[in-house]
Amino acid sequence: MKKTVLKLAFLIYSYFILSIACFGVAYIEIGDYVTFGSYNGQSIVWRCVDINENGPLMISDKILCYKAYDVAGSEQDESHDYDSQTAYYRGMFGSDRWEDSNIRTWLNSTSQTVEYPCGNAPTEENSFLEYNAYAKEAGFLSSTNFSADDIKLMKNVYHKSVINNIEKADANSGSEFLSYSNNAESAVLNYEKAYGISLSDKVFLPDVQNISAIAKNFATPNEVLVAYPTSQAVENSDYESADIALQTASKYWLSTPHNENYGDGVRTVDDKGNVNVNYASTVGVGVRPAFYLNTDACELASGNGQASSPYTLQINSREYIYTTNVVKSKTNDVSLMLNFANFAEGTKIRVMTVCYKGSSILSMNTNEYDTFEAKSIAFSAGQEADTIKFFAWVGNKEIPLCSAAIVKLT
Repeated sequence: MKKTVLKLAFLIYSYFILSIACFGVAYIEIGDYVTFGSYNGQSIVWRCVDINENGPLMISDKILCYKAYDVAGSEQDESHDYDSQTAYYRGMFGSDRWEDSNIRTWLNSTSQTVEYPCGNAPTEENSFLEYNAYAKEAGFLSSTNFSADDIKLMKNVYHKSVINNIEKADANSGSEFLSYSNNAESAVLNYEKAYGISLSDKVFLPDVQNISAIAKNFATPNEVLVAYPTSQAVENSDYESADIALQTASKYWLSTPHNENYGDGVRTVDDKGNVNVNYASTVGVGVRPAFYLNTDACELASGNGQASSPYTLQINSREYIYTTNVVKSKTNDVSLMLNFANFAEGTKIRVMTVCYKGSSILSMNTNEYDTFEAKSIAFSAGQEADTIKFFAWVGNKEIPLCSAAIVKLT
């Protein structure tokens, strides 16, 4: 065992040395602008607002549209199926739970026809005065807006989703409700101790933790926190308001619930960069999608990263591995898809799975795979594990690939 651990330490050290010199990785810094994908016929400009263990956090530079977070409706499925008081308020004003919200479903759908799990689709009938309904709209990730290569640039990331105090029995982390502050930097408050569930998303709305990071990362936070709509966002909103106009800052959704006892209030960022609250069914609140950039999958093609010349990206030809469809139980039983990109058909690859608590190795095992098809993997990471890393070797090579696939469990 000692020899194995020493060899692993050497190989992981080699991985870090190699990754520094690895050619073709897209090195993105906080503040950089990147453009890819489109919405309503306009190219989307994204801005890097933070870099953490998941990689560069990108958020749309402008508000792309105005949509309800979750509409009202009489169907009592998923989070709408709760005690009588909560069911009533969610039926009247929508649900604050990100997990089955209309907006999460839409943002992560690649389909031309989106199915809404809560049973209350954002139809005209369910939308406030029939404004800004989007039940008939193709999913945000559909081919209308993004190519297959574009979607490869977005990581599937496991993250904490704060839930309302009334649903604390569902939590797999936290021991208290999330407090409220209207100041962006301090909005995170007791986030680490707040009731939450673990979810995997490719595209999401920023939460209070992301907003707090923005406030800390920028000398003038409101250059990012205060957001303006695209011309198409204004043109396509059939809900008219003085707040919805070109060159006028608008409020936009966060994915964090207000945490009162009704289950229908969601936190937003207002036109001054402060945290506020709106009913989930409000149709005049903007949408600023966010995602983590998969820098292993791309390289910089053109531009200088400034607002006047955003980076464009291209898919690289390097071999790399990545995870999708991550599901974790309360006891850290994990299932996921391990995917292999740019490997020649028939290539054999060894993958070492290492479970960590902090920097300490808890367990490891090695398997060999044919790399031209994804593999479904299920295992127990152990209750103490907080991170899983997958290191890959091609054939009998001693040094792993430039990048490791990382799954955070907390």
